[in-house]
Amino acid sequence: MFIPANNVTCKGIVRFVDKNISDEELLNYTKCKNANMRIMEVRRLNRKVNENNSIKYLPTGSVCFTFSGKILPKEVNIYNLGMRVEPYIMPVVMCFNCLRYGHTKNQCRGKTRCMNCSTIHEMPCQNAIKCFHCEGGHISINKNCPEYQRQRRIKEIMSLDNISYYDAQNLVPKSSNVAYNPPLFKSSEFPALSTNDTAVIPVHQRRYNMFSQGQSPKTLSYSTATQKIPPKKRKVSTPQTTYDKEQHEKCLFSPNGRMGIQAIGNPLETPSPQREETETISMDDILQLLGQLTRDNRDLVLAFLTNSNNHYHNVSTPPATHTASNDQ
Repeated sequence: MFIPANNVTCKGIVRFVDKNISDEELLNYTKCKNANMRIMEVRRLNRKVNENNSIKYLPTGSVCFTFSGKILPKEVNIYNLGMRVEPYIMPVVMCFNCLRYGHTKNQCRGKTRCMNCSTIHEMPCQNAIKCFHCEGGHISINKNCPEYQRQRRIKEIMSLDNISYYDAQNLVPKSSNVAYNPPLFKSSEFPALSTNDTAVIPVHQRRYNMFSQGQSPKTLSYSTATQKIPPKKRKVSTPQTTYDKEQHEKCLFSPNGRMGIQAIGNPLETPSPQREETETISMDDILQLLGQLTRDNRDLVLAFLTNSNNHYHNVSTPPATHTASNDQ
């Protein structure tokens, strides 16, 4: 599934960064205050310089950072030094081959147009100057053209509101094809009046309004939305009564190992200390017990006792005395 980059990332620019710091170092040693936000990409901006009919690109102190999520941070720490982050407004891209916006000459598949008269031919002509976009009396690459200003406004909305080009162009209506007249006044000469209840948000504050007013953002970042919410801890209720040791021992075994409850309806007798001592059994007691047995079992036990008695006498009597008595 394809996910547009503007739905999961945002771009900001940091100025006055030392030119000796490489992009790799900036990526490794730049930290965000928000732990859920990560730096995805770092790119230093270059300046185009024409020296001796040769074009060169020199590095500048401005660096473009790509952050995860849709909320732009206020600042980042580069080597533990706080640097302010501003919204990165993408430049307007125009093709010098077909004079349309959105691609460059190397990517163009259209026919070549003249910058002066905006007709299809390769070499510049001496015809009347006419703009291809607004049909005004200026060349098509003039930055004061209403269509160029519209494209620039679209890029600002894309960067400040973090939306796609399709959504941004619907917010800026296309100008009608009328002759272009340069403005008599500039908007910078008429600053906005300071009021507390105005609904107009300045451009440089649009991405930070949710932070300055202490309100929660309307859209969550991608990292925050996908973060798992920890389960709530269950509250353990404290017991109403304290621990009763006496009642607990009544329900369990007694300390001497015997149960203190009635078994089969008869109370258990308490153990006597005499039973724990070793008791001697006489031969008469054994014979009395043997009398209660059957005849077969009695003969078997008597034979066992006779053999045991003979073995006892053989062990206790010396061998010589035992042999002499047998010979007699």
